[in-house]
Amino acid sequence: MGRVMLIAIATMIYLAAAAQTDISIADSAIVAIPGQDGKGPTYKKVEKMPVYRSGEDRLYRYLNNLPYPLKAAVYQKEGTAYIRFVVNEVGKVVEISLAKSSGNTYLDAAALKRVSKMRKWTPGYHNGQAVRVEYTKPLSYIL
Repeated sequence: MGRVMLIAIATMIYLAAAAQTDISIADSAIVAIPGQDGKGPTYKKVEKMPVYRSGEDRLYRYLNNLPYPLKAAVYQKEGTAYIRFVVNEVGKVVEISLAKSSGNTYLDAAALKRVSKMRKWTPGYHNGQAVRVEYTKPLSYIL
């Protein structure tokens, strides 16, 4: 009985410590978030991840060559906005939202606008079917 109790306490301590870390699943794990409003599940990682149709190099340049908001430049504001979006089953970027603020509303608005104008992607696939895949990308504004 004492040994079982000790194992149970050790397991609870381990789980509590694991819950406080940012890493909750293995990088290779396929994770689905239940769909809302009649949509299918949204995945974080799938067998075949979505691909930006113009290529990864163009995506990198698109997200890193940002027009600087004038009001933020005047006040010399810098920061990184983390934008969450979903690439849906047809490759369209949808459900764009601010995951973490840059600390400046002008920078946040510019980052959201930039992602909203992103071209279509080739959708991700899981078990042979096109699925919704969620991304969070940082957009940095540095003077």
